[in-house]
Amino acid sequence: MRIIMADNVVKKGHLVIVDNKNKKWNEKVEYVAMHVEDSDNGEHCLLFTRNEIHKYFKPVYIENLNIDAGDLFRFIVNNRRYVITRVICKDKSFIIKLPWWLYLTAKERANKNPEDIPAKSFWTDLFD
Repeated sequence: MRIIMADNVVKKGHLVIVDNKNKKWNEKVEYVAMHVEDSDNGEHCLLFTRNEIHKYFKPVYIENLNIDAGDLFRFIVNNRRYVITRVICKDKSFIIKLPWWLYLTAKERANKNPEDIPAKSFWTDLFD
């Protein structure tokens, strides 16, 4: 597991590069994992590909929005569903807006590959 953040601890909202341990012929060699929390599902992990990160993880500015890293909020704009969250990557914090289908894809990928989900330490999980 390689971590692309400064403090080398798996935390909610931080991006972590993980190796795909049971790679099939059509899957990526590695994923980018992020622990998130929403009101319906509690805390869970999402697995993204690097292409998804580069294409969809663009900072957005939403005035007067103060959310904690990894907290997910759902919203609809022009009949399109999105989630927003704060991400921390290499000591930089920014808010991203993800399409609903990408959120579901990353969640399903994490459910299919539980061996690739990075584990949080006991103390980090307790205080996160």
